[in-house]
Amino acid sequence: AVVSTQSMGTATEIAAFFAGCDIKGGKNKGIHFLTTGTGKRKSEAYIEFYERDDLKRALTFNKKYLGDRYVDVVSASREQMEEALAVCVDNKGGADPRKIVKLTGMPFTALHDDIAVFFAGCDIEGGKKRGISFLRNNDGSAAGACFVEFLASDDVMLALKKDRQYMGNRFCHVTAVTEEERNKALTKQTEALQDIEEPIVMLKGLPFKTSEEDIRSFFPELEILSVEMVMNDQGNCRGEAFIEFGSVEDAKEALKCYKLKLLHRYVDVTKSTRADWISLIPASEKPTSTDSQILY
Repeated sequence: AVVSTQSMGTATEIAAFFAGCDIKGGKNKGIHFLTTGTGKRKSEAYIEFYERDDLKRALTFNKKYLGDRYVDVVSASREQMEEALAVCVDNKGGADPRKIVKLTGMPFTALHDDIAVFFAGCDIEGGKKRGISFLRNNDGSAAGACFVEFLASDDVMLALKKDRQYMGNRFCHVTAVTEEERNKALTKQTEALQDIEEPIVMLKGLPFKTSEEDIRSFFPELEILSVEMVMNDQGNCRGEAFIEFGSVEDAKEALKCYKLKLLHRYVDVTKSTRADWISLIPASEKPTSTDSQILY
């Protein structure tokens, strides 16, 4: 059972403040102060208790005074405490401080602006376009997660307080990670996205009035052999289209496009296959480009 509290008190004063609550290991082991990069103690600490009843009692002290200052007391998870303390240990040890968090559970449609607003008050390294790295599934679709690199460890501390908060209608988790962990995950993602056999991708989220020319203009440097949009009963694009490129390499380049705008909407570019194409548009069954040139 853990609480987070903001107070400038000493360990003895904090223990006295939580009168009647059994601190796990006593005040010298159960009270964990956070520190700055220079080792200076912050006005924030995590306190561990033996029992959940102690936690409940501790929460009743929220907004009460310790000396001449009132104290904020909130419930916290062990994971939150360990992540916050890990940042302090990195700083104290003279290593590069942890400046990266992983955000999971966010809406699949979340954009750079949405993430920057979620972490309001935190300075993102290089700005939101450079400091945010989206995670994608193996087919290229949104995974509902990203890495965010901040300017300083203090920004990370503030970002970690966003854990278990909502972005839109989605419940998010925020955890601190190392640069090595982030880079390993992004490298693995890149390798998975480049593992394709057919030069076919699918666009999702297209504006309903999208034309074939709009799609071709979206990939100006790539050779496109065929474009076919999935149509609704009224004969309009229903927001999806298949594209066959002249080579697998061009398809790989297309998959690098992410969170880019076509006309007025952001579209997803995902891997696809001839079988997927035919399953959605049965009338499209025809020889592949390896057998004969596809006409369009």
